[in-house]
Amino acid sequence: MKRWTAIGNDPNSFQIKQERIKDLSVARNWELIPDRVEYLKSLASGKKVLDVGVVEHTISAQDADTWLHKNLCKVADYCLGVDILEAEVNSLKSIGFNVVCFDLVKAPLQEDFDLIICGELIEHICNLEGLFSNFKKMLRRNGRILFTTPNPWYINVIVKNIIGQTPFTDNVDHIAWFDPSTLMELGSKFDLRLEKFSGVMVSGANSLQGQAFFSVAPNLIKLGLQPMLFSKTIVYEFVHSPG
Repeated sequence: MKRWTAIGNDPNSFQIKQERIKDLSVARNWELIPDRVEYLKSLASGKKVLDVGVVEHTISAQDADTWLHKNLCKVADYCLGVDILEAEVNSLKSIGFNVVCFDLVKAPLQEDFDLIICGELIEHICNLEGLFSNFKKMLRRNGRILFTTPNPWYINVIVKNIIGQTPFTDNVDHIAWFDPSTLMELGSKFDLRLEKFSGVMVSGANSLQGQAFFSVAPNLIKLGLQPMLFSKTIVYEFVHSPG
């Protein structure tokens, strides 16, 4: 994997930007993922899986049919959940889930995995260096690390920033936005290559206007609009690629 510093020392140079665009174009999946949970299940099937951030903010997440960890456990050969919320982790343990309370920013687990899934979490994390370093230490040969995170170019975010009368606010616990270029760069610092990124199709809108708009999204994409505009979440898939 060649980093941009192998080409030159100016990250704003035309040549370096063109190389980044080429790499992103290779990794981009034009087809939107219809269902995030089903897609992640398909990748976890038959694998040894680590599910990071298993609690998903509150313990009530476990009651939903869309709770990721429960769905991963159905298809993975082995699935371990990890989170830093001790009371919630103990509650999940008490009903039979294989989960541990552990801070992966500080140290890796003494296990390795085929697939590490970090869903809707990195936008909350200050120490990404610790997280990425420890993820890589736990990755098996030919393994894969998946991040899902909000899309800053989602059309709803763009429109609200353009026409809103008050400052746009997403989840107040978020400390960062990531796009394909910034995550490709971040991964490369840890010898992780962004192999693929895919938008997740918005499955439903709260308002009638929103439902009407997203119902015509396929036609708007055919007319030339970027599919990622209609994706609230992006799935990023990394593989270990030593420099």
